[in-house]
Amino acid sequence: VVKGEKLTDPEKIKEEVSEKLEREFFFLKTKNIFLVNRKEIIEKIKKSFPTVYDLKISFKIPNKIEILVIEREPFAILCKEFCYLVDGEGFAFEKVEKENNNFLKIILKDNEIFLGEKGIEKNVLENIFYFKKNLKEEFNTDIEKVEFSSTEKAVLFTDEGWQIIFNPTDNPTWQFVKLRVLLEREITTENRKKLDYVELRFDNLAPFKYKN
Repeated sequence: VVKGEKLTDPEKIKEEVSEKLEREFFFLKTKNIFLVNRKEIIEKIKKSFPTVYDLKISFKIPNKIEILVIEREPFAILCKEFCYLVDGEGFAFEKVEKENNNFLKIILKDNEIFLGEKGIEKNVLENIFYFKKNLKEEFNTDIEKVEFSSTEKAVLFTDEGWQIIFNPTDNPTWQFVKLRVLLEREITTENRKKLDYVELRFDNLAPFKYKN
């Protein structure tokens, strides 16, 4: 019995588990739950189904096995040539359409993305969402998409039409403090409509530019 699945085909999981349960016993194939290696099953399922984060396996006498599927939670969409759902650890687990707007879209400018592998580092995701959360809470401005160029540069595109350039692998706190000071003291709400970008990567500096 397979439970807990939403993104994963339960029948295919059953097929994979059935194969692992087959053992040669006195020259006859038999399915015996006491001969199965749980770790082997879990690793095989996780490798075959990127949507699966973990499994909980229970054996029921005489010959029943229950599998609780713990699937990866969608966190963002990562795009290069194709787009993939990634979880909070940056693991690409399902291909999606580029037009999908249900999650924040992060566009990679350099690195490739492969299904079933980590496409972006966890700390980079956390730093991006740190900006997204605080910008929304403090200034009612949202991040619509992100361009990730390198470990030292990411561009956040706001729904107001201006951009934030920051270092996605550096501590985001000081970078956001510089942005907050600018938006509170120098760039009025009205002037944000004319703002082109704010650059936050350079020590204590935070240069900004208005559109021509």
